[in-house]
Amino acid sequence: KTVQRAVAGQFPGYKVVETQTVQRANDERLVYEVHVESALEIVKAQFSADGAVLNQAAKSKPDKRARQTK
Repeated sequence: KTVQRAVAGQFPGYKVVETQTVQRANDERLVYEVHVESALEIVKAQFSADGAVLNQAAKSKPDKRARQTK
């Protein structure tokens, strides 16, 4: 629930497209990885159990209109 609230607060209006729980070999703590998207970008973010953002990366979504005109 804490991670869900953090995602909703960090990415309002974004749609969750993928989630997974990751445990690193050298760390007992779980990392919660979430992929969210908006009309313009896709974001991959990793959260700790307390909802803190550990890592975040975004990439622009391809412009569908540009591909269709070629």
